[in-house]
Amino acid sequence: MPEDQTTRLLAGLASAHLIERLTPGRFQFHDLIRLYAAERAKDIDGEQDIDDALRRLFTWYLHSTGSATHALYPEIESLLDSVDTDIHPMGFTDIVEAITWLETERPSLLASVRHATQHGPRPISWRLAHVLRGYFYTRMVVPDWMETAVLGLRAADLDNDLAGQAAMLHSQAHAHFCLSSYEQALEYEAQALPLARDLDEPRLEAEIVKWSGLACVFLGRLDKAVEDLTQALDLYRRTENRHGQANTHIGLGFALVDLGRFEDALPHYDKALELNREIKSRYGEALAVHCTGVVYGHMGRFDEALRMHAQAMTLYRQVGTRYHETSASFSLAVVHCDMGAYDKALAEAERARVMARETGDRRSECNALNTLGVTCRLVGRFDDAAGYHESALRLSKAISLRKAEIEALIGLASARRGLGKHNDGILAGQAALRGSRQSGMRPHEAHALVALSEILTDVGQADHAKTQARHALDIYREINYPLGEGRALRALGLAMSETDGPQSAVSHWEEALAICTRLGTPEVEQLQTLIKVPH
Repeated sequence: MPEDQTTRLLAGLASAHLIERLTPGRFQFHDLIRLYAAERAKDIDGEQDIDDALRRLFTWYLHSTGSATHALYPEIESLLDSVDTDIHPMGFTDIVEAITWLETERPSLLASVRHATQHGPRPISWRLAHVLRGYFYTRMVVPDWMETAVLGLRAADLDNDLAGQAAMLHSQAHAHFCLSSYEQALEYEAQALPLARDLDEPRLEAEIVKWSGLACVFLGRLDKAVEDLTQALDLYRRTENRHGQANTHIGLGFALVDLGRFEDALPHYDKALELNREIKSRYGEALAVHCTGVVYGHMGRFDEALRMHAQAMTLYRQVGTRYHETSASFSLAVVHCDMGAYDKALAEAERARVMARETGDRRSECNALNTLGVTCRLVGRFDDAAGYHESALRLSKAISLRKAEIEALIGLASARRGLGKHNDGILAGQAALRGSRQSGMRPHEAHALVALSEILTDVGQADHAKTQARHALDIYREINYPLGEGRALRALGLAMSETDGPQSAVSHWEEALAICTRLGTPEVEQLQTLIKVPH
């Protein structure tokens, strides 16, 4: 029916009070009239005509939703059949328009999944749940995501539909990933992967392998992560999915950064940025810029890191992805903390913590808690620091988030040192050292060694402290982590001052001072004092 004719008919029905206008362009029946209309439709039109009408409606919703979510998150490959010639779905090219439509239609879309699961056509249930995944992911609407994925899987199981089963198992895995339930995510992906391979569906296989690799990154299984992500990249290339290639380069960068291979990570982020700009993905561009900023922060390029995080934050807000906006706030907090802008660091970390709680993003919550802990320790609030790190430790263990667990232990070691609880600090530092070595996290191994060195110097084990500090120094120099190098030199100087006399420490402190002066970090003042009045 032509749009102008439909508009006139709706206006006439509204004038007769048979329907009511909710918002511009949207109408609904009064409850009693809705029941009456349903009864009359059965009497007049018959079951077949009703089924045909519902099928047309659901198909329109399905392809309109697919168009909207593709504008929002184009990486997800469509598993939809071609649209019927008599169906004219909505088209979207603007992200804001797509989000607005999805937000408005969400109640009807959920009702469609529920109806199709119970009454049919069942393929609509899992296909609509499948195309909704990109929207649920970017907006972090997790309860609706989980409900539709479960219903879609139920419908696919009833039809023994392998494609639907694979897609819905993967959707549940992705939702669990976003809830930081990484082990559960891997369990669902392990069920989905053989189905995708049986279907010879490399588009879906690539998605499954990629998210499995990302889960392994956060579980600290870095070698497995690199293996999976390399395989996913090959699959995305075979299927010519540049969105998938770009995001897999990001994932490989994650793993390499945790391994301390910063220089190797940067080309992956550069390639991701190039691909995302080619395909005009603002979300992907934001992610690549954000991740590059993280590496620049590790390398002591703080001004560039801040600029990139601010740029990423702007892009995340434009595309409406709160999940990544939270992460950008945490990243900004880390750089502010390293630069000594502690008030800004505390404000950004607290903002990230609040947003993470609101969206159920437990990984970002862990990161925010640890950043709050580090910043509190550096301003002398040791009790607060220990409390934040203890909260991060409990949460990270609950979700098996290995890196955050190690960071919490390192933070606890240093906070307990500040509280005079040296034995407890040594235990935490040793646990962090074991964990970082098991996972291959070189930066964190060095962080743990520095924390242990400082405690051991305090308790009169300066010879052991020197060994720890020298080992940390070697790692920091190997991976090009200048702020860590400066801190390791400071710790080494403190230990040498105890064993070989104050003058033996000066050269190490002077070298540390040169590094920290170049970086513009707050350690400068302390190092100047140490050099002026050696201990």
